[in-house]
Amino acid sequence: MLHFYSLKKGMDMDNPHNHLPPSSQNADDSALNLDSFDIEQALGFVVNRTAIIMRQRLTALFRSAGYEMSTEEFVILARLWAEDGMYQSDVVEQTLKDKTRVTRLLGGMIMRNWIEKRTDEQDRRNFRIYLTEEGRALRPVLLPLVVSVIASGSADISREDLNTTVRTLRKIFDNLSGNANPRGEDPS
Repeated sequence: MLHFYSLKKGMDMDNPHNHLPPSSQNADDSALNLDSFDIEQALGFVVNRTAIIMRQRLTALFRSAGYEMSTEEFVILARLWAEDGMYQSDVVEQTLKDKTRVTRLLGGMIMRNWIEKRTDEQDRRNFRIYLTEEGRALRPVLLPLVVSVIASGSADISREDLNTTVRTLRKIFDNLSGNANPRGEDPS
């Protein structure tokens, strides 16, 4: 069973309290046995490896479709397909990338004519990011590729289990990010 950290040997992994951080468990259960730590069972390790393999598959599919595109660039396009004209600062916030990295990504996307950057008319210190016609035309080409990777990765997993996994990962994200929403939506 997957867990956040290695617990004392002999602990029941089905115990609902084993997912709690040590401060939330009984004092007797809070001691970690670092000697039995198994990186292959660590949540962060499994999530990261899954993200890496999905990113590799997507990048290969994008390339086979004729697009030299990173998954980071795809995420920016997907955000713009949902909300064209976003502030550059919102792109930074919603992609969890630093400002310099987003600026570089946007620059490459501008060079490929997928997006354009315009000065905000109300506040000339801010920039808005807009899709070009070519950027909009990528949606029906790229989304089926993304859906196919998701379908491949989730084969033989029930809808209920997938929903639970996504809900749990969002909760972990919220816990670690100070209740920021991973989808950039207002939780109210």
